Amino acid sequence: MNRLVIGLFAGVIALGGCSKNGAARPGSHAEASSPRPADQLQKVAESDPAAVLAELTHALRKFSVENRRVPASLDELLRAGYLRAIPTPPPGKKFAIDPKRVEVVLASE
Repeated sequence: MNRLVIGLFAGVIALGGCSKNGAARPGSHAEASSPRPADQLQKVAESDPAAVLAELTHALRKFSVENRRVPASLDELLRAGYLRAIPTPPPGKKFAIDPKRVEVVLASE
């Protein structure tokens, strides 16, 4: 009886992750990897700067892995298609790349 229950449970788990057409499920990495539209990213920047830094850092790291180097600027990420737009930073700040940590940070202007 226990073996039957365990076998059924394992089968349900194995089939639950399968997809016939290979399409990405909501919340999957493939869906999250496309850049946000410019207006949506700007709205997030105004309400949650930490979320924007996380999204910019994600694009930076993806570029760095795929190109085996850290870009010189965020403009390079934009030109390469990793970002759709660069949001406006908070007043008195600018977005900068920390090449040692491969991270986007807010720096004083």
